[in-house]
Amino acid sequence: MAVRFRALLGVASAVTLITGCSGTAGEPVEVVDQYRGRPAQTEVIASHVFPPDAEVPEAERLELAWLTDGTFAVSTWWSGTCPKVPSRLLPDAGGVLLTIEPEPAYACTDDLAQTTTVISPPRGWTPESSLQAAADGEAWKVSLIEG
Repeated sequence: MAVRFRALLGVASAVTLITGCSGTAGEPVEVVDQYRGRPAQTEVIASHVFPPDAEVPEAERLELAWLTDGTFAVSTWWSGTCPKVPSRLLPDAGGVLLTIEPEPAYACTDDLAQTTTVISPPRGWTPESSLQAAADGEAWKVSLIEG
């Protein structure tokens, strides 16, 4: 079952990569992997949680992590069949703005699941980068903090 789930997510991710910017300006995001849950702590070298306020429920947070293989993980809570995923890269004053929004689907289940999408990091982003994130309706916008 887990293999089938990953295979389906891989197909969905490939479709997102190809169609991620149709109708919207920006570059598509290069998806490396997608799975339920968060990355194993042994794979994480740096992480960010937004908002940082500990009183905000976990299901309303955005978790970002740099992984040991040089990739960038984005973890969100949303529908298990239509997770929020990195969808496009847009030019920004700080270099690149990463948009994270619900994956388009015909019917979303009314469940709450944590999904991690692993991507190639945007140009100019490193594990030492200071990031900022802001909620924008159902989407998140992530960018570098100007030094």
